[in-house]
Amino acid sequence: MLSKCLNPKCSAEFRYLHEGKLFCLTIKQNSDLGVEKSHTMHVEYVWMCNSCSRTFEPTREAGGEFTVKRRSPGVVTQSVEVRPLSVAAESAS
Repeated sequence: MLSKCLNPKCSAEFRYLHEGKLFCLTIKQNSDLGVEKSHTMHVEYVWMCNSCSRTFEPTREAGGEFTVKRRSPGVVTQSVEVRPLSVAAESAS
């Protein structure tokens, strides 16, 4: 569950979707089932406050934990656009 900014050095709490950025991270998992290899996709959502999302981007460490790394100049990361259900239903009609 999202409760605070992904940046471990930041104490900003997640309260509203319109504050900060919500990132959808797709993780490819390989499992070796004898002769047959299987690939599954897993989705994780992480949130960063406005301040941190301007300077950092989410990344995954070798151990599988998510953390942040300094954003490369000129690189834009994509966040998830989240709209209230009533707005999404109206735009679909």
